[in-house]
Amino acid sequence: MVTGGEQTLNQQGGVHDMTLLDFLSLERSTRSRARSRMPAAPHAEAVSQPRALTTVRGKPITVDDVLLYLKTTGVFRNAIYQIISIEVVMLKARELRLSVSEEELHAYSKARRESMGLLEATAMNEYCKWLGITFDHWQKQIEIELLRQRLKKTLFPEARIREYFDAHRRELKTLSVSRMVLREAPPLEEFAAQIRAGKRDFSVLAREHSLEQNTRVAGGYLGRIRWGMLPADVEKALFASTAGALVGPVAQDGYWVLYRVDDVQDAEYSDELKEQISERLFAEWLEHEVRIAPA
Repeated sequence: MVTGGEQTLNQQGGVHDMTLLDFLSLERSTRSRARSRMPAAPHAEAVSQPRALTTVRGKPITVDDVLLYLKTTGVFRNAIYQIISIEVVMLKARELRLSVSEEELHAYSKARRESMGLLEATAMNEYCKWLGITFDHWQKQIEIELLRQRLKKTLFPEARIREYFDAHRRELKTLSVSRMVLREAPPLEEFAAQIRAGKRDFSVLAREHSLEQNTRVAGGYLGRIRWGMLPADVEKALFASTAGALVGPVAQDGYWVLYRVDDVQDAEYSDELKEQISERLFAEWLEHEVRIAPA
C-alpha cells in the first residue's frame, strides 16, 4: 500500500480535477442536495446552482457543462458503455464467485506501478492527484482489471479458444496486399489481362497510373491486412486467393480497384494469437451482455 501521504491524498479528493467516473455520481448527488434544500414554497431564485468543478476567470465550469461537452463531442455514449461494462463484469464475477485476494491485488498493483515508474509513494500520490483521484480509486480500477482477466479466462478457457481457431483459420491468416485505383474499370481490366499474360508488372503500372497517392509511390503496396480491415466482398475474394492472384476490378468508394495478393501467411496458434482470440470472444460476449443488462 502507498504510505507517507496516502491518507492526506484520500482526504483531498477535491472538485477541481474530477474524473469521468465521478461526474455522474456528482451530478446525481448535487441535484439531490439541491432538491432537499428547496423550501416548501419554492422560488426560482432559491434553487441551488450546480456545483462548480473549477472556474475560468470567475466563470464556473459545472458538471452540466462537462456532460454537455462529452455529449456534443461523442465521448459521452462510449463513457456510459464503459461504465455499464464494468458493472456487468462485476455482476458476472459475483455470480461465478470470482474474487481477487489481497495478495494478488498487492502483487498486481506493485507490478503495474513498477512498469509506470511509480513505486515511490510520493510519485504515486502525485500521479493520483494529477488524475484527480485517490489511491483507493486507482486500486479499485486495478481490482476490476484483475477480475476482468479472471472472468475472461473462466468464460473462454483454452478449449474454447482452440475451437474458435480451428473454425476461423481463414479469417485469422494475414495477407500482404497491393492495389491500383482508377476512375474507370476498363483500363484496370486491360491491365489485369496484361499482368496475367506476363506482359506488364503490377507495381510499375500502379506507380504510373494509380490515383491513390499513398500506395502509388510504393508500387501499390497497401500493407499486411487481417480479416475485417476491408469491405466484406473484397475480403472474401482476397482471403480465398493464393499469392500472386489478382482480384477485381471492384467498385469501392466511387472508384475502381484492382488488388493483388502479394503474400499469404497462415495463422499460427501462438500465445499472442490465443490472447487476441480470447479478447475478441470476451468483447463480443460483453457487448451482448451490456445490451441486455437490466436497468
